[in-house]
This record gives sequence, C-alpha cells and structure tokens, in this order.
Amino acid sequence: MKIELASQEICLADNRPLRIEQARGQRITCTAGTLWITETGIACDIFLAAGETHEVQTNGLLLVESVGNGRMLL
Repeated sequence: MKIELASQEICLADNRPLRIEQARGQRITCTAGTLWITETGIACDIFLAAGETHEVQTNGLLLVESVGNGRMLL
C-alpha cells in the first residue's frame, strides 16, 4: 500500500507497527503519546515523546510503533 503522508496526522494503536520505506529526509513528529522507531541501518532505537521530532536517515525499512496509543505527523 502506498500512502501519501504530506502533513497528515496518523493515529497508531498499541502493538500495531507502521511499516514505512523510502522515507529518507522525512520528519516524524510525535503529537501524542510515545513513539518507538526502529530504522534499518541505525544501531539504536529512537523513542519520541509528544512534541519531539526525528529525521529519517535511511531509505530502508522504518518501523514506527506506539507505546499505548499515540499520534504522529510525517
């Protein structure tokens, strides 16, 4: 599935990771809750709280999961 994510808020449910590819340079902003980000080629996972942002470094697989219920902008 291809999703156009230009400034769209995405609601994430606990234990339901969102798979994203080819996203180098995109910014992920946590707008609510806590996000857990795993990026192929990056040694450590990233955790974002509401208001925090991460810029995607690679074009590989990116998994974004909510700890509880969370929301994000991409």
